Amino acid sequence: VHRASSQNSDTNGYVSGGRTGPPGSPLDDIQKFPFASDENATNVGNLNYARYGNAGSSSQSRGYMHGGGTFSPFNTHDDISAFPFATDAAAGYPAVLSNNRWIHGGTQG
Repeated sequence: VHRASSQNSDTNGYVSGGRTGPPGSPLDDIQKFPFASDENATNVGNLNYARYGNAGSSSQSRGYMHGGGTFSPFNTHDDISAFPFATDAAAGYPAVLSNNRWIHGGTQG
């Protein structure tokens, strides 16, 4: 998987989106792995659509993915999607960026 985003809670790391390949296909999964032990990641939810080149950010309670691209044809996106750390649920779509973004940086809250 490459061009995925990452997020973290106090106890777990998360990887979301990305793509297989190249050329590959965009992915729509959210995977979680614990910091306290050497366990494999598990799929805990899905993004609202498959994407890669998206950035990841974290708050105390949620993981966020913003921007990214899909293909074919190639399109960039302006959405901000979020998933709750407490319930391992699918990502929702709470907001948008001011412009479409692809391969950009994320932040931590």
